[in-house]
Amino acid sequence: MHSGLADGRVPMHRAASQCHCGWGRPSLTGVCGAISFAGMAIWKQIALAGAVLVVGSYVVGMFLHKEIATEISIDGSAAQVWQHLVDFEKYPDWNPFIKKISGEPAVDGVLNASIGSPGGDVMDFSPRVLVFDENQEFRWRGVLGIPGLFDGEHYFRIEPGDGDSVRFVHGEQFTGILAVLAWGAIEPSTTQGFVAMNAALKARVEASRPTAIVAQ
Repeated sequence: MHSGLADGRVPMHRAASQCHCGWGRPSLTGVCGAISFAGMAIWKQIALAGAVLVVGSYVVGMFLHKEIATEISIDGSAAQVWQHLVDFEKYPDWNPFIKKISGEPAVDGVLNASIGSPGGDVMDFSPRVLVFDENQEFRWRGVLGIPGLFDGEHYFRIEPGDGDSVRFVHGEQFTGILAVLAWGAIEPSTTQGFVAMNAALKARVEASRPTAIVAQ
């Protein structure tokens, strides 16, 4: 008994089921395999492009920076200003920008700070202290999310002023692609917060100075 036709040809339905690769009509399995392979290749290209975009943004952000710098003249000595600046426990009593702060005020020490502009949302940060020079400079570095995308170096400097006054310089240097992209949204409120803290510190220092004795 022969399973083929009289002239030796294979019936079409058998030929189709036997043709899995090579020449001839491809099977359904072969077509699905090709589609799956093409899909995987496309997703690999998308993943690679995404990785390149992230790395590229990170590298570019390292060279992009923005800065807010404010200052105010305070009638008092550098030691008096420093005393109030590093008295973390009293911050809730007077500071409208840094609502509270705790931690180790020393180089490489980690702080815990709750910061927010007057009337705005409060955000919690854990910056690391970079500089802690008594009566001169206090500086820390904070990171929002992934390091390199939104970083900030917050600084306070006490410089000589005119007469018995000092100049209190308060600012922050921002780096990272996200900081640059969000600059229009963060700059006005952050500057407002810096200015409010400066004024409050000035009022506190000057109110705490010993009253001059008037000669009779």
